[in-house]
Amino acid sequence: MLEPVPAGVDGEPGKSYGAVAPIGPGAPMAMFSRFWQSVWDIIFTPAQFFSSHAPRIAGGESLSVALAFAVIVQWLASFFNFLWRVTVGTALESRLDDFFRVAGDVVQGAPGSTESLDQLRDRAIEFFFGAGAIVLAPFTTVIKLVLCSLLVHAAVRFFTKETADRPHAYSTTLKILAYASAPWVLCVI
Repeated sequence: MLEPVPAGVDGEPGKSYGAVAPIGPGAPMAMFSRFWQSVWDIIFTPAQFFSSHAPRIAGGESLSVALAFAVIVQWLASFFNFLWRVTVGTALESRLDDFFRVAGDVVQGAPGSTESLDQLRDRAIEFFFGAGAIVLAPFTTVIKLVLCSLLVHAAVRFFTKETADRPHAYSTTLKILAYASAPWVLCVI
């Protein structure tokens, strides 16, 4: 069963993301739908997304939601980047290896069997280090977001004056940059 969220939390009434809080068996699907709706809105209508979510982003809550959003987006980007490297890189690498092997056999006259074991070892190491980037993606995402947010927040504090109706909080800068990472899902292409 889905329970309504209090009015005014998400800005625009009637939007599919944030309109209901998932509780019960349909919760994963509702969260999945809201995630992709948010990604779509950030990529194609960013001004509308950020203006409609301004109260929630500028508020003191939902930092964990923004960080989780960025971690999921960056993990997906890292995963698909790895898949592209493995599929395209392996196809190109095997063709180049075949070419150089034939060229080496023509020049030396004797095929080498130890090179194939070395190539197998090199591919295994490359695979494990590539997969390691996927495993480390959540940690590196948070570290990058924190450092970038510090730099951006310092620039905001330096170049703009804080007013009562427009406070400058580091958590707000962090949330904005976390949501702004949505276009990284385009690594699928």
